Amino acid sequence: MTALSFGQSTFRITQDVASFDIAGGMVENSSGDLVFAGTNSNFIPFFGNIVKMNSAGTVQWAKAYTGGIASSINDIKAVSSGGYIVTGSSSNGGAILIRVDENGNTLWSKRYQCPDFAGKPSSEYGNAVIETSDGGFVVAGGVDYFWDGVSGSTVDTSSALGFKVNSAGTLQWSRIFTVTVANPDEHYFNDVAESADGYVFVGISSEGSGALSDDGDYPRNALLAKTTTAGATTYINRWGSGNTSSQGLNCITSLSTGNLVIGGYDDVHATITRIQGTGGAVTVQYGRRLSGAVFPPVSVIIQDISEHSDGSYGIIGTRIEVLSFSFYTFAAKFDPVANTFAFNRGYLPIGLSAILPEGGVAADQGYYMVMTDQQAGGFNYNIIRTDNTGQLGGAAGCTVNNITQATANSVPTIQAVTTVQFTNATESSFTPVVTDVTVTPTVHCITTACTPPAAATTVTATPASICVGQSSSITASGPGVGVTYNVYTASSGGTNLGATPLSVSPTITTTYYLETVVNGSPACVSTTRTPVTVTVNPTPTATPGSNSPVCEGQAINLTSPTVGSATYAWTGPNSFSSTSEDPTVSPATAADGGTYTLVVTENGCSSAPANVSVTVTPLPVANASSNSPVCEGSAINLSANNIPSATYAWTGPNSFSSAAEDPTVSPATAADAGIYSVTITSGGCSSIPATVSVTVNPLPTASAGSNSPVCEGSDILLTSSGGTGYSWTGPNSYSNGTQNPTITGATAAEDGTYTVTVTDGNGCQNTAQTIVSVVAGESISATATDITCNGADDGTATAVTSGVGPYTYSWAPSGGNAATATDLPAGTYTVTVTASGCSSTASATVNEPTAVGLSTSSTPSSCTTPTGTATVVAAGGTGGYTYSWAPSGGNAATATNLAAGSYTVTVADGNGCQETATVVVASVNGPTAAISASSDVSCAGLTDGSATVTAADGTPGYSYSWSPSGGAAATASNLGAGSYTVTVTDAAGCTATASATIGSATAIAIAETITASTCGNADGSISVVPSGGNPGYTYAWTPAGNTATISNLPGGDYDVTVTDANGCTATESYTIVPTGSLDVDVTPLSSTILAGETVGLTATVTPSVAGATYEWNPSTDLTCDDCPNPTASPDETTIYTVTVTSPDGCTGTASATVFIELVCGEYFMPTIFSPDGNLNNDELCLYGSCFVELSLKIYDRWGELVFETTDQSKCWDGTYKGKPMNAASYVYVLELSLQDGTTVSEKGNVTLVR
Repeated sequence: MTALSFGQSTFRITQDVASFDIAGGMVENSSGDLVFAGTNSNFIPFFGNIVKMNSAGTVQWAKAYTGGIASSINDIKAVSSGGYIVTGSSSNGGAILIRVDENGNTLWSKRYQCPDFAGKPSSEYGNAVIETSDGGFVVAGGVDYFWDGVSGSTVDTSSALGFKVNSAGTLQWSRIFTVTVANPDEHYFNDVAESADGYVFVGISSEGSGALSDDGDYPRNALLAKTTTAGATTYINRWGSGNTSSQGLNCITSLSTGNLVIGGYDDVHATITRIQGTGGAVTVQYGRRLSGAVFPPVSVIIQDISEHSDGSYGIIGTRIEVLSFSFYTFAAKFDPVANTFAFNRGYLPIGLSAILPEGGVAADQGYYMVMTDQQAGGFNYNIIRTDNTGQLGGAAGCTVNNITQATANSVPTIQAVTTVQFTNATESSFTPVVTDVTVTPTVHCITTACTPPAAATTVTATPASICVGQSSSITASGPGVGVTYNVYTASSGGTNLGATPLSVSPTITTTYYLETVVNGSPACVSTTRTPVTVTVNPTPTATPGSNSPVCEGQAINLTSPTVGSATYAWTGPNSFSSTSEDPTVSPATAADGGTYTLVVTENGCSSAPANVSVTVTPLPVANASSNSPVCEGSAINLSANNIPSATYAWTGPNSFSSAAEDPTVSPATAADAGIYSVTITSGGCSSIPATVSVTVNPLPTASAGSNSPVCEGSDILLTSSGGTGYSWTGPNSYSNGTQNPTITGATAAEDGTYTVTVTDGNGCQNTAQTIVSVVAGESISATATDITCNGADDGTATAVTSGVGPYTYSWAPSGGNAATATDLPAGTYTVTVTASGCSSTASATVNEPTAVGLSTSSTPSSCTTPTGTATVVAAGGTGGYTYSWAPSGGNAATATNLAAGSYTVTVADGNGCQETATVVVASVNGPTAAISASSDVSCAGLTDGSATVTAADGTPGYSYSWSPSGGAAATASNLGAGSYTVTVTDAAGCTATASATIGSATAIAIAETITASTCGNADGSISVVPSGGNPGYTYAWTPAGNTATISNLPGGDYDVTVTDANGCTATESYTIVPTGSLDVDVTPLSSTILAGETVGLTATVTPSVAGATYEWNPSTDLTCDDCPNPTASPDETTIYTVTVTSPDGCTGTASATVFIELVCGEYFMPTIFSPDGNLNNDELCLYGSCFVELSLKIYDRWGELVFETTDQSKCWDGTYKGKPMNAASYVYVLELSLQDGTTVSEKGNVTLVR
C-alpha cells in the first residue's frame, strides 16, 4: 500500500491573474501538485487560463489561452497518460477542448458546434469533462439559442449538450436534448460520470409552467440523463417537486463500487443521492439532504463530491447565510452509512464572498479547492489545501469554522421528460493563442507538518561491480509518494552527492547511503538511510609470449602466464581472435605475421593491452603444369617453376617419382593419369606442394556399319559411333565428314570397303571398317486388260519379269500380292516386284468404255388398232448394239404395230453391257391421265403419302391400277416414299398412264454431349442437338426434363424423345457413368482388444451419400455386415474391409484392423497386407509376446529370400532391395523360442495386394 508519510503543507492563498478571475476547476496530479483552471479578464478579451502550483503552494507555471474576444475554461481534469484536458467555450460559438502537457503546452485543441439554421446561430459550452476508460473524453454542457430549423422561437432557451471525442479530439458522437414543453426555458448539464454501461449526465431543467422568478426564469428541476458508450439515449428524467421549488444537480462521481453519487440542491437544502451505475432506468439506492433553513435564511449547495478511501463522501460546497450576508465555502466528510459527519468545516471569505468552489479529496485524504473570491478590486482565485480533517494547521491569518449541519432523508421524485434529440454537432479547428501570465500570490496562511517518509526499500547499483575508471548508476524506490532519494557518503552526516538516478565512479569499493526527502520539504527526511555498495575490482596485467619466428605453414604458439580465474582475449593479424590462454595459429601464413595483442580480464576488469611480435618466414611458391590432356601412347611432359639453388621432389600415379625440375612420362597409359605433386625446398622451408592433374584419355572405341547389302539404285546408309568427329573414305573416291552419311542411287562402283576415322572430344582418334555389297536390280514391266462395261470392276493387270525369281509382288492402290491383279476397276496400278531383297516397279492402266446412252421417241396408236411405233437410238459403249422390246415390239431399234401403252427396251453393246429405257405410246382416241394431287410422307419411314390421278377423254367409265402398289382407286393412299405409275383404262378398253413421285422426310438425327458425374454427386449433364425433320423441336426426358440440356444428374440411364414441328419423333438412350470413387474411412483405424471383447466400427463417407449400401468382409463376428456401424468381436486379429456403394454405382473401400491381444506365448501374423501408403495395413508384422528368439523369412514364388528378421519390431514393407514387390503370394517360414522353453516352427502363405 502507498505510504502516506509526507511533508504536508496546508495553506490558503489568493492567486491574482486579472481583474476578474472566475474559478473553473482544480485537480491534484500524481506528484501532489495542484493544477487549477478558470476564466480571466481585465476588460476584453476574456481568456481561459491554467495555473500549476506545487504541494507547498508555489506557482510553477501559468498560461493564458485566448481565442477571439472571449474564451472561457469551465473544468479541468488530469489525463492518465500525463498532462491535462480542459473544456469551456469560445467567443465564436462552440464548446472547446484543449489538451495540454504537464507544462501547459498545447497538444491539440478543437471546437464543437451545432449547425446554424437560417441565420440563428447557437452558442455551445462545456461545463465538465472526464477521461473515459477507452482513453477518450466526454463533455457535459449546453447550447444557448439552439434552433433545429423547424421549431418556433428560440429566445431565452438552453438545450442540454453531451458529446464524446477520442484521445485525439476527433468527434465520435453528440447528443442535444431539447425539452418539448410550452414556453421552453433553460436545460443544461453540469457534470458527467462514466458507468460500466455508459455515461450519466446531471444538470438542471427550467421548464416554464410556473411563476417566473426574479431573474425572469422559471423554477428549476434537476435533470438526469444516461447514454450508452455509443451515444444512444438510455433514459432522461427530471427530479424534484415540479414547479413549486428549485432543484439542481451540480456534480456526479463514479464510486469504487461501480455506483454513482450525485451532489446538488433542493431549494435551500443540499442533496446527496446515490444511484445504481448500470441499467436502463434510474434506481435510487440512497438519498440524504443537508438541511438549510427558510428563516433565518440559510442555503446549502453542494458544488463537488468525491469518495474517500474509507468510502465516506468528501463534500465541497457553498453556504449562504443571508442575514449576515455571509457567502462562504465549506468542506465536509460525510459517512453515508451512519449518516454522520466526521467533520464539517467552513472557510470564511477573504474578501466579500468565497463562492463556487471546485476541488476534491487529495491522496493524503485532505481537501484541495479553488473558489472565486470577491474582493474590492474584483474577483480572484482563492486556493485552500487542508489536512485530512479539513484544518489549515492553525496558522495565523486563516479562520476555520466548525459547522453544525442537520441532515434528513431525501428521496427525489423522478419524472419522465419528453425531449427532441439531435446528433448534428460538428468538429472544427480552434487554435488558441498561448501566453505565459504572471500570477500574484497572497499567502494568508501556510503550515508545513512533517511525517518522516519511509526509507527506500529497493536500492540498486547498476552494475554492482565495476573496474577502476568505470561508473555505476544508483537508483532507488520505496512506498513514499512525492519523495526524492538523495545519495550520501555516510549513514549519517556525510556529503550529499545528489538525487537518484546518480552515476558514481569510485576507485575503491565504496558504500553509499540513500536518504528519502519529501519534495518541497527538504527538511522532511527519512529517519534512516538505506545502504548500497559498489565493488571496485583490481586490474590484472597481461604478459604475452610466442615461438616466433616460424615457417609459413607451421604453428604459431602464443602463450600467457595463468592469472587466477581470468579470461583472455587475443587479437592479431589476419582477423585473428581467441579466448584461449595459450592459443595456436595453424597453419601460419604470411598474413599471420605481425603484432598479437592480449587483454586479460578478471572479475570483469580488463588489463591494458600487451603486445608480442611474431615473424612468419614465407615458403617458396611451387607451380606445376603439364601438357595434359594426352592420349594413350603419347608422352606426359611435367614442368615446375625455376628457383635457383632449390631442390625438387615429384610424386605421382603408378609409383612415379622424380627429382628433375621438368620430368617426362612416356609412353602414357591409363595408369599414369592422376594428380602429380611437386615440392620445392629453398632456404630450409618447403613449399606447399603444387599439383597438376594429368588426364590420359583412352582412344575412342570406333565402330562402322552399313545397311549392306543394298540394291543398285538404293541408298547406302553408313553408321558409326564412339566419338564426336568422323571422317569416311571408300570406293569410287568416296569421302565424307559426317557421322552417318548416306550414298544415294548406289551403283556397282560403290561396292567395297569403307573406313571411318573416329575422333573423340579429347582429340584422340581410332578407325573402323565396314564392307558394302551393291546388288543389281531386276528389270520388269506390266500389262493390263480393260474392263468390259462402264462402272464394272473386271479389269486385270499382270507383272512381266525377266529373271528367274523367286519374286514377291505388291499391287497398289489395290490388286493383291499375285503376279496378276484381277477384278480391278478403271485406273492406273503399280506393282512392286522384289527379288533377293531388291525391288523394282512398273505400272499399267486399266481403261473402261463410256456408258451406253439411250434416247427414245414414239408415234401414237389408234385405241382400237395397234398402229403405234417406238424408236430407241443408242450411243456409247463399244458399238454392235442389240435390242429387245417388252412386253412386245421385237428386236429392232424401232418397234412397230404397237398398241397404246408403256414399252421397255433393253440395248446391249458388243461387250454385253446393257441399258434400258421406257417409251410411252399414246392413244389417239383413248383416255388421258394426269396426276392432279400428291402429298409426301410426313415423317421418315412412314407410309402416309398419297397421289390422285385425274382421267379425261376416251370413253368414260374409267378403272385405275397403281404400280408397284397403291390399289385400284383414283387416289392411292398409305404410300411410302418412291415413284408410282397409274394405268387408267376407259370403258372401251383403251389405256393411259401417269407417274407420281412421293417425297421422303429427312429423319431426325440427335447429337449429344455427355458430362459425367462424380461419384456420389448429382453433377452430370446431357445436352442434345437435333437436326433433320422440321425444326421447332420439343424434348421429353425420362425420368424428367423438357429442355435440350438436363443438369444436376447422378449416374444412371436417361432417355430423350425429340419431336419436330410435324410431330415426327426420334428417341435416344444415354448412360452417365460416374467418375472417381467414394472417399471412405473406418474408425477406429486400428484397435486392440482381448479375446471375448467387442469394438464398434464406423464407416464414414465424405461427403455423405444418401442411400448408400454397405458390405463388410469378412462378415463373421460382426453384428451386421450391411450397416455402417457394426460391432466386431473376433477371436483372432482380423482386418475388416467395408465396401460402400452409392445409388449411382460408385464404390469406395476402407479397412480397419482389430488386434487381439494375445497372452504370453501366443502370436499372430496377418495373411494379407497392402503396402499402398495409406497408413492402413501397410506392413506385415508379427504380433505376440514372450518370445525369447524368433526368425521370420519370406520367399517369393521362385524361392528367393526377399525379407528376413530376428527383431519382432521390424516389419516387412513389401519391398526388396529398395524396390516394391509385385502383388503376389509369398511363402513365410517362422521359428519361435518361447519363455517356457518350447519352440514353434510354422510355414505358410501371405498375400501382398496393391
